[in-house]
Amino acid sequence: MLVLIEAGILAYTFGKNEIRSVETYILEALSKRVQTKAEDLAHSPNTFRLGLDAKEDKLPEFFTRALLSPLLPPSGSAVTTCKNIRGESFYCGFAFVPEMKVWAFDFVEEETLMRAVLRRLEEVAPFILLLLIASLALTFILSKFLLAPLRRFATASEVIAEGRYEEVSLPLDRRDEVGDLAQAFKKMIADLKEREINLQLSGEKLAHSARLASLGQMGASIAHEVKNPLTSMMGYAKVLMNKSSDPEVKEAAEVIQKESERCNQILQQMLRFARNDPKESKPYSLKEVLLSVLLLLKAEARSRQIELKAESILDSIVLGSAQQVQQVLINLIMNAFHASKSGMQVTLRMREENSKVIVEVEDHGAGIPADIQPKIFDPFFTTKSKIEGTGLGLSVAQEIVMQEGGTLSFTSEDGKGSIFRISLPLP
Repeated sequence: MLVLIEAGILAYTFGKNEIRSVETYILEALSKRVQTKAEDLAHSPNTFRLGLDAKEDKLPEFFTRALLSPLLPPSGSAVTTCKNIRGESFYCGFAFVPEMKVWAFDFVEEETLMRAVLRRLEEVAPFILLLLIASLALTFILSKFLLAPLRRFATASEVIAEGRYEEVSLPLDRRDEVGDLAQAFKKMIADLKEREINLQLSGEKLAHSARLASLGQMGASIAHEVKNPLTSMMGYAKVLMNKSSDPEVKEAAEVIQKESERCNQILQQMLRFARNDPKESKPYSLKEVLLSVLLLLKAEARSRQIELKAESILDSIVLGSAQQVQQVLINLIMNAFHASKSGMQVTLRMREENSKVIVEVEDHGAGIPADIQPKIFDPFFTTKSKIEGTGLGLSVAQEIVMQEGGTLSFTSEDGKGSIFRISLPLP
């Protein structure tokens, strides 16, 4: 289409210039011819002419004085367009002869101009045809060079839409703008793959969180159901202690009561953990939170043969959600268990500093390698297997602590363990 438009513009421009050139040539030739006839008028009585007297006129057929008189120049010569009595167009030339008081007259049919132009076009037609063929060939080459990669991009888009990233074929070997576009396309594909993986991981995390929530609700129901018979056991154990005179029975009843009370405390903490309200914000004792965490995780530490130790437990009062902080502490301590080996120690300690209370969880495990420390708070990042952990990533734990107005940080040395610090503002 572009070639045809170019050819049309070229033909119009060339034809216009050619018509002007031929017209100029014919008018100049007619002017010279009529001047020559004026000079030879005395020797050529048959020359067409117009005189001051109509009797002196000698005009060609279909031309009349009435048609030509308005065109006569007062002196000299003139060339102009004219028409005969049939309305046919001509180029008419006039030259005044003062000695004879007549005007020499000559004419050329206007069709002669078109014949001259057509003749000239016939001469240059091979050149125009060659130019048109060259333009078509050049257009084909350019379209092949530019449109072929674009078709590859269109095909690649269809393949990407179907999720078949590995089957994408791009012109990456080119060193022009198309190659730059291919590189940008490649980066876009890599970003799409990464986002798809992250979405999949996010879905797995959400499903895992839903399972944990279901387990929490089930645990709360079980705790409610167990509390009733446990209360009865504690009551009967107390009755045995008061009424029995047998020392062995009294001792057994006392053990039953103490262990029942211990079970009751664990159930209370489970219920407290299950009633988590993220929007809760009220003063609470951080000491009570730490003691409840120690009580909940004591059995886990014993099963792993890890010593769970508490140092400098202060009775600091903090404003916020006790359940949220408890959840973060359980996660950090469980992480410390996973990083520790049998026989190691995990320490929980507190201190107040610059209107803040700082809770530290320290382990003496393998530590965090330096190359992954910058990623430790990234969403979806984990070094654990799917069966380990509480389902609460460090990125979520950090977000919870920030919602409480505090910060979560860590220091770690490869091979020497890690210390995670929760810093919360004091009211």
